[in-house]
Amino acid sequence: MNMASAAVRKQDNLTRLTRELKDHAASLSVAIGPKPLASQLSKDLFLTHSTSERNFAAICESNAIVPQAARALAEGWALRPDCAEIVLGTSGCTFFYAAPFRLARTTCGFVFSPTLEFEHVDSGSATPFDSGGLVKPHTVRADAAEPVEQFFARHEVPLDTHREYLGMSMSCLFDEPKDYVEGKPPCHSSPIGLKGGDQRGWTHEVRFETDIAIRGTGHLKALFAPEFLFADVRVEPLWAWCETNRVETFPLEIPQGGNFEVLQAACLNYFRRELYSGLW
Repeated sequence: MNMASAAVRKQDNLTRLTRELKDHAASLSVAIGPKPLASQLSKDLFLTHSTSERNFAAICESNAIVPQAARALAEGWALRPDCAEIVLGTSGCTFFYAAPFRLARTTCGFVFSPTLEFEHVDSGSATPFDSGGLVKPHTVRADAAEPVEQFFARHEVPLDTHREYLGMSMSCLFDEPKDYVEGKPPCHSSPIGLKGGDQRGWTHEVRFETDIAIRGTGHLKALFAPEFLFADVRVEPLWAWCETNRVETFPLEIPQGGNFEVLQAACLNYFRRELYSGLW
């Protein structure tokens, strides 16, 4: 499929999903009119990418988050044919959440401005759920007979307008718009038809079909890692660069191998401080 036809498919998806969400809200007698708080919050949400200590150090050293396919090629290993990236055709993508860190078993992470999406709008897309959860699976689809690749393709939406749909979802599916950020489950079911799983089942995933540079773009806002990692020779230069470029660093007091809850809580507090002021 060429880029033009893919763009049309994603826009058609967004039109359909928006209509279905409005119809679903009406069936629940839930208002879906303009809600300034949801609209503003969905526009301002940072993009996050969390990873392991090993990968964090490699990213800092190389100054780039790279797709799985590129990593595998460079390191001499192969992606499993049944992994989500191969099944869904996303092995050439880098992955982010429009939300605080939500990938369990990670201990480090990067936070980027939403302006990162503007720079890569032609090479990016989004889904209103974590795509990997379709394959693993973390979530259950209403129609299990539908091929997972087809379900994924039906829910890919354009990068430049996915936040409009996110704002609508925050307005009508959650008790309060900030519940999406806080990781509280929606109080109403989604018309998408995913059940079970954790926060990733309703968190917007953003994908870029390219490497994402860490330094020199103006998009990096903060980085989080166990305190001991900041002394690593692969990480220290980036830490020093952050101090002179107004990028916040958060050394976390967690042991090697850490625990995700500490990382997630620190990131959530950052979101609260940066995004809630003036809204709540």
